[in-house]
Amino acid sequence: MANKLLEESSRTLFRQAIAPWLVSDWTQHDYGIDGIVEIVRAHTDDSNYDATGKRFAIQLKASGQDEKIEKNAEVRVSPAHIRYWLASTEPVLLVRIHVSSSRFFCRWMTDELVQELSSRNPSWMMNQTVAVSLPELDRSNNRHLESMEKFVRCYQGPKTKLLAPGTYSRLQASVVEKAKAVLELAQGAGFETVTTRLQALHKALLFNTYVVALTGPARAGKSTLLNTLLGLEVSPMGQLPTTAVSLLVVGAEAAAAEIFMEDGTKEVGPATADYIEQFATQENNPDNHKKVQRVVIHLVNEVLERGIAFADAPGLYDPSESIREVTARALDAAHAILYIIDVSSAQNGGFSLNEHNISDLRRLSKRHDHLFLILNKADVLLPEQRTRTQAYVEKELKKYEVWDKMAQEPFFLSALDAWNWRQSGSKGEGPQKILDDALWTFLLKTNATGTNRLLQSIIELKRAGVDLLSLVNARRLNGMQAQELQISLRKCSARQRELLGLLNARIVQVKDRIQDDLLQGYEDLTTELNTWLSQIHPNVPLPSSAEIQKHIQDELLSRANQTWFELDVGLKQFAAAISIEVEKALQQTRLASGLTENMRILLPSVTAPDLSKTESFEEAWAGMFTAGILGALFSGGFALVLGVAGLLFGLAIGSTARRKRQVARIVRQTNSSLESVYENLWLQMEEKIDLYGKALERQINDRMGLFVSEATRQMQSLGLPIPLSEQLEMTRIEELIQKTVTSMEPFENELRVAGTSDF
Repeated sequence: MANKLLEESSRTLFRQAIAPWLVSDWTQHDYGIDGIVEIVRAHTDDSNYDATGKRFAIQLKASGQDEKIEKNAEVRVSPAHIRYWLASTEPVLLVRIHVSSSRFFCRWMTDELVQELSSRNPSWMMNQTVAVSLPELDRSNNRHLESMEKFVRCYQGPKTKLLAPGTYSRLQASVVEKAKAVLELAQGAGFETVTTRLQALHKALLFNTYVVALTGPARAGKSTLLNTLLGLEVSPMGQLPTTAVSLLVVGAEAAAAEIFMEDGTKEVGPATADYIEQFATQENNPDNHKKVQRVVIHLVNEVLERGIAFADAPGLYDPSESIREVTARALDAAHAILYIIDVSSAQNGGFSLNEHNISDLRRLSKRHDHLFLILNKADVLLPEQRTRTQAYVEKELKKYEVWDKMAQEPFFLSALDAWNWRQSGSKGEGPQKILDDALWTFLLKTNATGTNRLLQSIIELKRAGVDLLSLVNARRLNGMQAQELQISLRKCSARQRELLGLLNARIVQVKDRIQDDLLQGYEDLTTELNTWLSQIHPNVPLPSSAEIQKHIQDELLSRANQTWFELDVGLKQFAAAISIEVEKALQQTRLASGLTENMRILLPSVTAPDLSKTESFEEAWAGMFTAGILGALFSGGFALVLGVAGLLFGLAIGSTARRKRQVARIVRQTNSSLESVYENLWLQMEEKIDLYGKALERQINDRMGLFVSEATRQMQSLGLPIPLSEQLEMTRIEELIQKTVTSMEPFENELRVAGTSDF
């Protein structure tokens, strides 16, 4: 009864706090939703209200007088409820009301919550409940309704899909099976272009999961770093070295460890370090006398459920040939490599990159775009020791032509400190944040995760299926229809050439505009620098060299980001326009053929251009200073600025004339330095523009050229009698393809998030 009264009191307080908005429904038997709030707006001339059509859901928690709440309240909820809230078509507000004090604590359920939970513990979905922190709602100025309404109006849903445990692996297995079935149909029917597309798609699906491999010398801390990234101890972290057995960690519906033996047998046990160390440590499996080939660990883990897997591949130089082969295959299949070295010996000057390190890094840098060097156990180093080590590593990697191939500059890290931070449940930023940001920023912001890849594969499989359907139907055309189709195909080819011409002209226009913008920005930057320095009173010392360099660097970054943002938006709009024109041309071809049956699926929708390598320049730029691309330009290009600004410390306060000469000299030298920076900046942008152009060119040629080519080839058989056996086979193929295409819809719905499109 007390709980019932507390609940009713909290509902009354909530209704009062959101008035004049209405709670249209208090649910009795819910799944994490207590009510739906209707946002209404008052008339200016009377006491009536109009509905805005905007609504949001609430989950209401109440606390009594005996509970003490400080600045933030904490609510424990189940991971299943969080998945449900994020999948909701309406925004969900989690509210806790301290009834005795009428204090409100609330939080919208968004991607930020998932990121916060995963940063503390990536395996939070394994828990029965997780703690969600709710800040207090400020109602002192009565602006809380305004901010709530603004959030609801701007809400577009989560950017990532929070999948239930095991969903990704289940969907991937199903899509691989269906892709193989459609491929066999296309091969049997003799449709070469569709077969080629499906072969590439089937191969890509087999390697769809984004694999991050950890490797490097023994005792460098690979197991500790792997456990840190997972938020769970699965790889043994004892004092004794581990056996050089590869571990693969993947997402699953339930946690388990599979031990695969060299003789083909398999053992299954719990996914715990205690169980796994029986097979993966020298103490329990010296020199791998148990003949373990590999260990696959299945975990309930939010990060892994995005289609990401981790591979611990330690056996680079193991005496066992089979272990070396498994390690090599694991590294070859990986998309990103974390190469880990123990840097603690730099404390006494004993650190060096040995022949094996250099050989590994040179080999791996040739095969992987995303190679990260982790200098582990760096917690023992003083700042000056890190500086010396950084300079040494940079010099060595440049000497062996590895430096420019790194995804980022080497990371100084203490995996043990990061692991202890994870285990403590601390909030805020952990020691591994810089590595998390470098790795996940690329994956999540360029849609490189397995779930995004799988969604695009499903879309492409559906399109390939309906392409196959349209070509099967074309075999049935009569003579008059065939003639109309032939005319339409010629028009389609002509339109293809026109679109390619438009594309080339647009790329030239874009390049000219960008060059003009960069040139103007170059002139504005030097003018602004001159104005800034000239406004400083002659009796006041000029800024230091570091301050001048930072000012220029910040301005350059801001201008480059703005230039690319405008360019990026324009190119994507052009890509959408091109896609529409392609679809129009193919639609005319379909209508001209007279095939009105099954028009909904007769021709596929337009293939989206593959822009996976044309991520926003803002994202690419953000890593350039760290990656050393622009860092090298600044360190070299601004050497003249440093040389000039270094004189400022020794200059006495002088006359206005002397100050003008000083400013003019700094601006002149800066201007000279900026020439090479802007030239390289232009080359970077030109490369990105060309990638857009090539992606759109492939789209036009693949969707129009290949379709026209295949349809033309099929027309060679038009007008000929169709044997009964072939008619039956065509009907069978149609039925199977339609069934496959239809069965893809639920898969697509499970992976797609609100607001996403095929572009």
